[in-house]
Amino acid sequence: MWKEALEAAFPHEVDPDGQTTYWRVAHLHLLRNRVSHMDSLLNVDVLDVIGDVFSLVGSIDPVLEQWLTGTSTVKKIYAAQIARVGIEGVNPTVVGLMR
Repeated sequence: MWKEALEAAFPHEVDPDGQTTYWRVAHLHLLRNRVSHMDSLLNVDVLDVIGDVFSLVGSIDPVLEQWLTGTSTVKKIYAAQIARVGIEGVNPTVVGLMR
């Protein structure tokens, strides 16, 4: 029953055992909990999270994923912050707080 429901919910995802979809949803659920409990988000990998979001949306509707990735400014803002800080691979928010 659940397998058919998941296949219907994410029709554009090739995920025979559901593990990829499960982990994407689980990561977003953990982030949602951190936000709702006002936990620190300083060590959140923004690009990983946004990648999971785009992938989940694409597994539901690829056209919507294209629109979302085309209108999202997350990657642009992240890249600008990295360029401003000048340290690749380091969370720019943490670096900004240390200055």
